[in-house]
Amino acid sequence: MTLSTVIVVEKPIDPKELFFWVNKNLLRTSTPVFTEKKDSICNSPGQGLDALFLLYHNNGERLEGRGYFDESDFDPEDYFSEEDRISDRDRAEESQRLHNDGYVYLDFDTAYGYSGPDGLGCNELHAFFIISLVKHLAETGNSLHWKDEYSGEWHSGTEGLKEFVDSNEGVYDWFKDVAQALQMEQSKSLFGTSAPGTVSKNTLPEV
Repeated sequence: MTLSTVIVVEKPIDPKELFFWVNKNLLRTSTPVFTEKKDSICNSPGQGLDALFLLYHNNGERLEGRGYFDESDFDPEDYFSEEDRISDRDRAEESQRLHNDGYVYLDFDTAYGYSGPDGLGCNELHAFFIISLVKHLAETGNSLHWKDEYSGEWHSGTEGLKEFVDSNEGVYDWFKDVAQALQMEQSKSLFGTSAPGTVSKNTLPEV
């Protein structure tokens, strides 16, 4: 089970340049193993990085041209009344609009059981990614919005990060309960500590 944080860059940017900046400055690698296609650049799994990193673009055009739809935002079977269905559909359509409201789409995935230096959790790690990207993009007059996986809400810049980070305690408790219930003897190897030399609480920028 992983925490997936989606980030959309709102103005034009070189996707490959951003991809290597993220790897070097956030994931601490200058030699990532990756797969590149005409509209995506994605790190390969199994490199020991703190997150699986995926980047999608539309070759300089707005993302709306890709026709992307986040199916997780709308399940036609998951409602109890016509009013609920309409409300859920409206929410999904708004999320769809925000997914495509920009030029580059980033996705970071980290195991819920992630434990970095100084007890850094997955939420704090992703908050560090967001803050760092906000500062980096601001240098060229760019900006971003991102989606909180837990609430389903979208936020601009560093808005909503406090609530997002505070969600981590409940997630980690849930993970421990599930691991114990299933007697997952290999849970440490699957959701173990991060690689040495990665981000710690002491390196987290201020919101």
